[in-house]
Amino acid sequence: MDNKQFFILPVDFETLKLTLMVCRYCILLLFALPFSCAWGQDITIAEKSINYLASDELEGRFPGTKGDSLSIAYISGEFQRYGINGFDEGFVQNFDVLTAISPGNETSISLNNDALEMNHDFMPLTFSAEKANKAAVHLCRISGLSGSAALNGQWLVVLPDAEEGRRSYRELIGLALDAKDAGAGGMVLLVENDSAGVRGFYPFRYSRTVGSAGIPAIQMSASAFEKALKKAGYAIDTENPDPRKVEALNAESKMILDGRVSIDQTYSTTANICGYVEGKDTSAWLVVGAHYDHLGYGGYGSGSRTPDQCAIHNGADDNASGVAMVLMLADYYAKKQPDINIALSCLVPKRKV
Repeated sequence: MDNKQFFILPVDFETLKLTLMVCRYCILLLFALPFSCAWGQDITIAEKSINYLASDELEGRFPGTKGDSLSIAYISGEFQRYGINGFDEGFVQNFDVLTAISPGNETSISLNNDALEMNHDFMPLTFSAEKANKAAVHLCRISGLSGSAALNGQWLVVLPDAEEGRRSYRELIGLALDAKDAGAGGMVLLVENDSAGVRGFYPFRYSRTVGSAGIPAIQMSASAFEKALKKAGYAIDTENPDPRKVEALNAESKMILDGRVSIDQTYSTTANICGYVEGKDTSAWLVVGAHYDHLGYGGYGSGSRTPDQCAIHNGADDNASGVAMVLMLADYYAKKQPDINIALSCLVPKRKV
């Protein structure tokens, strides 16, 4: 205990808690002070922007729509109000973007020379390639695709499987890619239709998340296919097929499908909105950006988490909130010159800029 002294202070528990709390907040305050100068953005800009961009009036901000045009006018107007600089084209840089597709007039399917009716007997799939193929059909369940022999350009006809249920578009694209890898010249997905003939089909609708599978891909009414089989002398129940009959049909290659898929594309005009603030050092750039478009009314293939619901997808967090941050920074740096140039961009469409 040499030269060591201990002091015991008569402090009650409540006083000790208060002392520790004060010390904690003092430490937090000292830590935050060096960064307080960065807290100058105007939060009301974010509130106003999100409330407007995510409002029903803009109907989900799908590219090429009225809501898209209102978004462009709002963002460019805010840039102008803050007093930041535009590029050579100004703030608004227009361009055309694919927004819709529909089956082309050349789309046709026949089985053993008997033409099928589009929208009733068959419908292309959104990820179909624009190609033609005339070849024998090869029946297969999804579970048996990996064990199939090389298809040598045949049409792979995927039999319905009640236990699997209705598959997502992601799964169907994967199936078409597997069919292509196995040598198929095209894919036919058999679906169960109701008496109206079309409600069992997957909608043929443009999606920015879906590309071409590289082979023609169609969906066909199972009853229409069975009718063609029966006419050719094959009594096969596609829902509960006799494996021996399927094997015989595949070996004989007498069912010839002549198919062509063409796709009409519709383009709409949209824009990127870009401006900049000149910095003290004009040789360096920082680019800050956010996409401002969203899903419109959603629907199957749109990327919506509720694809069966056709309603306004407001997109407050995808990505009105990101646009709000860009606008807050534009306002802030218009008043406080940055060290380097800062480009501020609100872009469309996401993933394809």
